[in-house]
Amino acid sequence: MMKMVTLANTEMKKRINTNELNSIISKEFFSRPPRFSKNKICKLLYITQTDIDAPTFIVFVNHKDRANFAFKKRIDNSIRKHFGYIATPLVIRFRSEKGKGKDNKAYREAKKNKQLDV
Repeated sequence: MMKMVTLANTEMKKRINTNELNSIISKEFFSRPPRFSKNKICKLLYITQTDIDAPTFIVFVNHKDRANFAFKKRIDNSIRKHFGYIATPLVIRFRSEKGKGKDNKAYREAKKNKQLDV
C-alpha cells in the first residue's frame, strides 16, 4: 500500500516538456481523429502543462464549448498512456484561442470605456 502512495506522489511531481507533449498528442489525434457531429469540429491547437501538484494541463482549442467529455477523456488517456500518471488525478482545462490579447472584445470595451491605460 505504501509503495503505491509513494509511486503516486512521484508521478504527481512529473513535469512534461510542452514540445514533447504536443508531439505525442498531435500524433495520437492525427492517427485517429475524434468524431464530432456535422459542423461542430473542435480542433486541438496545442497543449501545455501548467501545474505539477495535481497535474494540470491547458488545452487550446478553436471552440472550447465544443470540447465534449469524450474529447477530454481521449486527451487524458493519451497522457496516461505515454507519460504514466498512475493513480494520479489529472486536471484538463480547455481554452479557446479566439479573443486573445488586443483582439479580445472585453479588452476593446474596457479601452473604449477608458478603464485601461494603453
